[in-house]
Amino acid sequence: MGLGWLDDAAFALGTELSLDKVLHEGVRTSVARCWVDGSTTATAGARTVIAKCFRSTSMSHNSGGLGIVREIAGLGCLPEAPRLYAADLSLGVVVMGDVSGMTLESILTGNDPSAALIAAQM
Repeated sequence: MGLGWLDDAAFALGTELSLDKVLHEGVRTSVARCWVDGSTTATAGARTVIAKCFRSTSMSHNSGGLGIVREIAGLGCLPEAPRLYAADLSLGVVVMGDVSGMTLESILTGNDPSAALIAAQM
């Protein structure tokens, strides 16, 4: 999958984005750190964001399209989650705050079982 979906993320956010780094390219999703190039109040002054694209909503390995719904719900209600800046179900994109540190995927698939257990209980 190319990076054309970043245009969809920029559209959902309402400003220009440019790629800083691709963080994950998978069967289910693609994730990238992006620079906020345009002016917007949506990011509360943040200059970088994380954009996530959910591939075809009809794919069985994408929970029949419910993966993005779970993502939006989690970002909206979990106190420790990154801030949700924008989402578009029809485009399959989510834009969230860029938090430092390891990704949840890295923690859960890493070599530290106690860190994975703590992360899973959050």
